[in-house]
Formats: sequence, structure tokens, C-alpha cells
Amino acid sequence: MEQTLTIFYTANLRGDLNLLPRLYILLRRLKQEAGSPTLLLDAGRACDDSVWHCAATGGRSTLLVLDAMGYTAANVSGYLTPAGRTQLTNNLLGMALLDQGDRWENEQVVITAREASIAAPGKVHIVLACDEHTALNQGTLRLGTVETGQVGVIRLSSASGTGHLSLLRDNVLTLPSATPPDPTIAGTIEFVLAEARYHRRKGGSSDR
Repeated sequence: MEQTLTIFYTANLRGDLNLLPRLYILLRRLKQEAGSPTLLLDAGRACDDSVWHCAATGGRSTLLVLDAMGYTAANVSGYLTPAGRTQLTNNLLGMALLDQGDRWENEQVVITAREASIAAPGKVHIVLACDEHTALNQGTLRLGTVETGQVGVIRLSSASGTGHLSLLRDNVLTLPSATPPDPTIAGTIEFVLAEARYHRRKGGSSDR
């Protein structure tokens, strides 16, 4: 019997919180339509120090919203400070935070933020970083580039017994401009921004 897994992923959000309530509506619809187990991932650059709320929170701001949106894991290399990571961990974040050397796995996949030698028979190794093109090679999946406002969609199948993996779908969707915002995620963003303003008034000393 064939088993399938659908992966939705974003990247290069660069702290664009205004996009996320609308993006959530699209992602929720895609997950409902998938009809199979799904993963929701962010492949890097969710926050950027040039954006005030990212700088004020040590890179936590966008990640807090992604967690509320149901993301499974995020590549936090290059923008999440050690203090920011500690605070997210203390908040009992449900989303896995992956930097160089980290890994997350379940019964189907192993996810790392960088290329790594992974011994995980029968599991797909997902390298959670954007490459030029999506590729599945000897059990390792590399993700093609997506930009702000885009969602990468990958569908994999695994043949029971043989474990043979196939790439069934690989495409990039753009968020329709008419997509309405989700009010719950919009409320989460207001809370996150209020915290960021508090840290900015303090000079960001607790997060830097």
C-alpha cells in the first residue's frame, strides 16, 4: 500500500507579519485539501535584523506567529539569538527550532537545517533550507527556493515493503491578493508586536 506525505513550506518571510494572517488562510485550505499527513515548515529567514520587531526580540517575533499557525519546524540559522531561543523554549513552543547541528524527527522524516550524514533507514531526510531546485536523491529531499508570499508544495509517496520514495508533486503557489486575513492570527500578531515594543523601550537588552 502506498503511503503519502505532503509538505508545505515557506521561506524568506523577513519579518513580514502583515502577510501572515492571509497566508494562514491559504495554508489551512491547502492542509484540508491534502487528504494525507502533512508537514508545515519554514526554510529560513523568517526574521531579519533590519526589521524593528525582529531586532527587538532577538528574532523571536515571527517565530511566535509561525508557531500559532501550526508550523512543525523552522530553520532559525542566522537570525535567532541564543537568548531568543531560550525564551522560546521557556514558552513551551510547539514548533521545532533547527540550527546547525539540530535535528527533528518523527516516524516518517528526519529534518535538519543543513546537509548532514543521517542514518535513518526508512525515513525521508529533509534539508530545511532553500536550494535552486527541489530534488529527491537517495532519500534526501532538498527544497526549491520560495520567496515572500509563496508556498512550496511537495508530495511524496513511499511504497510499503520496498520503501521506494517518489516525488509526486513539486510546485510553488503564490498567495492570492484577495485572500482575507484570519482574525486569530491577526490577534496573535498584535500581542507579539506589543511585546516587541516593550523590549524596544527597554533597549532590547533582555533579548540581545
